[in-house]
Amino acid sequence: MKKSTNAKFSKQLANLVDKLNSNGKFIEQKRSTIEYGPSNKAEVAKFLQDIEWDKTPLGAYVATQRAVREAKLKVLRESLAAAEDEEKNKKDADSDDEELDAEDMDVDSEDEE
Repeated sequence: MKKSTNAKFSKQLANLVDKLNSNGKFIEQKRSTIEYGPSNKAEVAKFLQDIEWDKTPLGAYVATQRAVREAKLKVLRESLAAAEDEEKNKKDADSDDEELDAEDMDVDSEDEE
């Protein structure tokens, strides 16, 4: 693996390669218990069907990455909603100030008469 100047990316990529290697070893271990051959097609066909994908090393990694991504998106959505609310409140406050200024001008012009 070539060196990258982005340390975070390099670390994530190394972690992914490690999980791929772990998953390969996991599959090899499971395969070692099966006799492959033309007479044993049923066992070959059900290979790894009884194991949930998220119980494999790579599956667990993917599930974790999805959870992290969802958490980041949730925080992003919440901050975006908060910013929109803040902007709306600011616009409402500005329009209220403009209305008050207009009323003050009307009152001042009535006082001058």
